[in-house]
Amino acid sequence: MKKINIEITDRDIEILLLNNLKDSPNKKLITKTIVNHLGTTDMGIECVYKSFLGIDRKFDYKIGQEVWVKLDILPTWRMNLDKMKEEKRIFQEQIRAFITEIVPLNRHCYRIEYEYLDKEDKEVKDQTQISELYINPIEEITINEK
Repeated sequence: MKKINIEITDRDIEILLLNNLKDSPNKKLITKTIVNHLGTTDMGIECVYKSFLGIDRKFDYKIGQEVWVKLDILPTWRMNLDKMKEEKRIFQEQIRAFITEIVPLNRHCYRIEYEYLDKEDKEVKDQTQISELYINPIEEITINEK
């Protein structure tokens, strides 16, 4: 998918809101409140702007879905990577995880839960929030072992 970046100022959002709230006697207060609160995160302003265009955020993965997660986003310094590779818990520098929550107003919108072996070979269950850039779907893969 090709992405196009568009710069939108707070003033652009204010104009959109004022035009859409033109019948409200409190339109200036409502607009100021929305812009100020959503302005604390670029994701909030982006979602408001896209909603005026009729664009809703889509999520490729679902809660409960098992996925591959790239190791470079996880705390690998805590992991016994050699033992995990030996036990085939790592595939192409990824480990298995489950989507446990979707947080729509965050760039790191997927909360995942995953397990790993720590440096003492103890099983650890952990969780973190990541973006879809670090997730791949699990597909049926046949590994030829010799």
